[in-house]
Amino acid sequence: MDDGRGVYFNKVFQGACSQAIIQNLSPSIVYTFYVKGTNFNGEGITSAKISFRSCVNPSGVVAPYLVSTNETKVKLRWSQPTNVGGCPITSFAILSDLGGAVYSSDLEASAVANKPYLFEHEFTFASSYTGKTLGFVLRATNIMGSTTSENYLKVLVAASPPTPTLLITSVSTNSTFIGI
Repeated sequence: MDDGRGVYFNKVFQGACSQAIIQNLSPSIVYTFYVKGTNFNGEGITSAKISFRSCVNPSGVVAPYLVSTNETKVKLRWSQPTNVGGCPITSFAILSDLGGAVYSSDLEASAVANKPYLFEHEFTFASSYTGKTLGFVLRATNIMGSTTSENYLKVLVAASPPTPTLLITSVSTNSTFIGI
């Protein structure tokens, strides 16, 4: 294995197995490996080199935040995790509790998943959700796995109240009664 700079190669495994686990790699570093067989006649020909970027699951994933809401729609925005784990984010998911206790409903996956540069989406709900409070979390995924935000966003699915109408019902010289 090279040192992550492609210059110095060190032996990281010796044995009869056809696989090995290499530990203590630094995230985001591209490592290069090759294999060479050895027996009592000496060393064989070196294999082709293969390189890959070491990474871990993303971390620092925070819940989305509310942009707007009305009777059937909730528009959310989210951001990249604070640490992508050394590899780029490949997908996001917005999960909801749909007013329950478990964040398991992957909302509009076909519109959000596999779009790592999408950071805002308007979700549409059936009218039966109007007036309910829904919870939302964000899941970020890279090639190593997924991490879901530990914090959450609660949103009341409802429109702003209508503009009130002022109604003057009586006026006298001493006072005025105004109803709403």
